[in-house]
Amino acid sequence: MVTAFNFNVINALASNVVLTVHAFDKTYKIYSYETSIYNGKRVLNNAIEKVEEIYYDTLIKYKNAEITFNPNQSEKFKIKKGRNGKQIDKNALLVDISNALNNNLNEVTAKQVIIEREVTEKYLSSLTNLRARFTTYYNPVEERAKNIALASSYLSGATVNENEEFSFNKAVGERTEERGFLKAKIILDGEFIEGVGGGVCQVSTTTYNALLLSGLKITEQHAHSLPVSYVEPSFDAMVSFGFSDLKFYNDTGGKIFIGVSTSENSVTVSIYGKKMDRYYERVSKTIEETPPLEREVIYSSDLKPNETKVLQYAKNGVKSEGYLIEYSLNGERLKTKLIRKDSYKSVREKVLVGK
Repeated sequence: MVTAFNFNVINALASNVVLTVHAFDKTYKIYSYETSIYNGKRVLNNAIEKVEEIYYDTLIKYKNAEITFNPNQSEKFKIKKGRNGKQIDKNALLVDISNALNNNLNEVTAKQVIIEREVTEKYLSSLTNLRARFTTYYNPVEERAKNIALASSYLSGATVNENEEFSFNKAVGERTEERGFLKAKIILDGEFIEGVGGGVCQVSTTTYNALLLSGLKITEQHAHSLPVSYVEPSFDAMVSFGFSDLKFYNDTGGKIFIGVSTSENSVTVSIYGKKMDRYYERVSKTIEETPPLEREVIYSSDLKPNETKVLQYAKNGVKSEGYLIEYSLNGERLKTKLIRKDSYKSVREKVLVGK
């Protein structure tokens, strides 16, 4: 028969704290009723589960540092600090609890393990180096200038992860009037005609040359059918949404950042990323030139008699080669690589003459 006195004694014994576990800023009590005698040793019942509870209750996860790219601000990169995490050493705590229970120790402090964050501020800072910058110029025709500025705004701020392929068309999007693009001169089938988005190819060409000077791997590019005025032969990059794209693969070992800025008559593309251990020079070599066909005269009653207006200036056709020369940082020429061979048609002059 269990008396009230005996019951209270049993309860008191069962509720005795036999061990206190300290884990970071928290404390956990282990009571006598949670232990048993096994093979002459005192053990904590469900010890693994108990330690797991302490582990997850005290776990502090790491937080990676973060980077923000603002190409149009004076401070282009902002880096937000991260922090390391920490956790208890579960295996060590299991051993320490067993030792304490069998050696009349009444306190145990869990060992701390630091969880290193994967992305540090130092690493992100290493991605903010200017790898290359390239600028092209144009006549400030309103429609063309607006298309260049609009395409640049879509492209600027793009980031490309390590081992990722970048698509110019995907970044800029379709060139439609609904998206704000205007009609301006484009090249189609060897002719200069009016088309929506005229001028976007100058942005892609400027980007292409900045990428080359950045040492990046170009995976897709296309030449125009006619020579263009804003870059040397074999260094243009024609794009057409859904048909022709400009692509590159990021094999630099870190992120690549693309910044684009425009002025009244220029567009500049800047490429940021890991610091380069070499630099590059572009060389365009003309192999052959073909003179244009005879001037085309178009008579118009919109002009005064014998008044003339040039609609299209003549240009020679060109066969060309593009080379990329690689140098070490101390100026030693390392290698010369032929990257392209192109053939551009000639452009005949077109003149409007008043009847």
